[in-house]
Amino acid sequence: MMDKCKGLLGVFLLSGILLLPGCKAKIEERDAQIERNAVIYMGNRPIFYIDEGKGKTNYLLNNNEFIIPDNVFETYTLLVDNDIKKYGKNEIYGGLITKNLLLEDSKKEHFVNSLISSGYSPEWIIEFYKVLITRGNIIFKEKALQDSSFEESIIHERTHKFIRQLSPLEKNQIQKTYFSLKGKKGPKKPFINNREKYGGMITNIVNESWEEFFAYLVQGTLEDYVLDSLKVNSLETYKIYLEAKEKTKVCKF
Repeated sequence: MMDKCKGLLGVFLLSGILLLPGCKAKIEERDAQIERNAVIYMGNRPIFYIDEGKGKTNYLLNNNEFIIPDNVFETYTLLVDNDIKKYGKNEIYGGLITKNLLLEDSKKEHFVNSLISSGYSPEWIIEFYKVLITRGNIIFKEKALQDSSFEESIIHERTHKFIRQLSPLEKNQIQKTYFSLKGKKGPKKPFINNREKYGGMITNIVNESWEEFFAYLVQGTLEDYVLDSLKVNSLETYKIYLEAKEKTKVCKF
């Protein structure tokens, strides 16, 4: 990790960004904003979350789960995520880091330049960089805190991580169930139980990916018939589902 951070510092120096006139004041202002809003959460820090005026709930993140500023999240995802290019930045609220996608010098430099232009200090950029290149980390944009589906988003991303810990046999079992359900007669784009809320991108993704299908199943977004079918026709997948529900549940108070 230290070598990678040294490499990032090299990008700062080569770009000459640290010497930009007026940069220091902008950085100090942005750092103060970060400290004031506590927009990056590390460890089991509670999130103070207001659910559309219905009440206040503290959510506990796991040690590898982070909230990062919207513009940092969007700078990163626009560089590395094809879905955000396809569906738009407002549709993506979180993600699981499966590998370092900032290895290329051009992407690394673009990331650094964009964040420096937004007023972040080198120290904070290195913190964000370490979060974004560490396999197994889960990230959410700050805007997710204002979304009524934030708890679902946490469960969703934890499910993606859970899937990566399954055996090939277990993954194959979920895939078999998925394709079996897709093959049954029904609506052209099945699975989603609230198309007004979850239509568009989610409807398409669920019908294109068995992994997204399972993640949305665990978070509780799919139609009731899906889970009912698992209980009767795919008991092994149902057992995996129950394990995922237990391991991805959100601690709140």
